[in-house]
Amino acid sequence: MKFGKLAAALPVVGCAAFFAGPVQAQNGTLPFDRPTVVDGVEAVCTGVGESDENNQRWATYPVKVVLAGKGGQYLGGAAVTIIRDGNPLATVTCAGPWTLFKVPPGRYEVSANLNGETQKETVYASQSGQGRVILRFLDRGGTVSPDHVPASQ
Repeated sequence: MKFGKLAAALPVVGCAAFFAGPVQAQNGTLPFDRPTVVDGVEAVCTGVGESDENNQRWATYPVKVVLAGKGGQYLGGAAVTIIRDGNPLATVTCAGPWTLFKVPPGRYEVSANLNGETQKETVYASQSGQGRVILRFLDRGGTVSPDHVPASQ
């Protein structure tokens, strides 16, 4: 009888853990859509699915890093590092195209390493709003349709 009560309580405990807030990452690999703390920095890996574009909870993160390929295609699988004053704060691996960081206002460098290629850029986190940076990997991404005309043309 004791086992039955324990088994009945496990789903409730699991749900409570899911909604309890950020989790601690064991190896810097972020789960999708789940706030995770890595080296004291809260981060989220997301950007997959139509609902992410307008998800207001992601707008509360002061830094958004987007990975894009040669034709603007979203890329994933990079190790993303956020750096302040030359000191790496956290490095995370995100299978999706967006990595979000909850950091204090200030100037940050972000870098992403994708299969040995590294891109780096500066981003500013403000008191309100979101600093965004797109790191482009011009040798990555799928084939662009010959009928595709980039928006800049």
